[in-house]
Amino acid sequence: MEMTNQTHEHQRNRGTGFRPCSVLLLCIALSTECRGQSNAWPLMTEAQARAVQRALPSYSGWRVATAEDHVGNREELKRMRDSQPGYNPYFTTTAAKGEEGPFALALVRDTTFLLLYFAILAQEYDTPVEVASAGWFREAFLALHGDTLVVASFRSDVLFEFVRNESTGRFVLINDSTYER
Repeated sequence: MEMTNQTHEHQRNRGTGFRPCSVLLLCIALSTECRGQSNAWPLMTEAQARAVQRALPSYSGWRVATAEDHVGNREELKRMRDSQPGYNPYFTTTAAKGEEGPFALALVRDTTFLLLYFAILAQEYDTPVEVASAGWFREAFLALHGDTLVVASFRSDVLFEFVRNESTGRFVLINDSTYER
């Protein structure tokens, strides 16, 4: 598939932060329609996007969840996206924008969401760790705080915290503050 100069200019002006060929490769890798919005991608570094690209073939039938998959409080989501351009409730990282650091995102297949965590080891992202899977995540947003992945619903005050066990690398759902890492 060949992109015209006009298409390249269009992609550059959409604020994705990626070179046009990178956007094309991401769209091909995700097997989704490339609409220039790139949803999760504006907040990702190129290394994070490559880590996702490497992982996706292991998740046949799954795709990266976007804000359009969210069915929670649309007004709150719009407010978040207005105040933070590129905000995606299904992507979170501990790093400052443009820097490398651990991140988590959701994949979606039909109405089921799967949360993945990507650790960074020696400047490369490791194979993702599956954290949890549920249909109600379609109403949630993610926040990563150190080694804790918080999943919260826009519709309630209930938080689910998954803490990464340092020795196993797996995540454990914690119900109280007595969990020892």
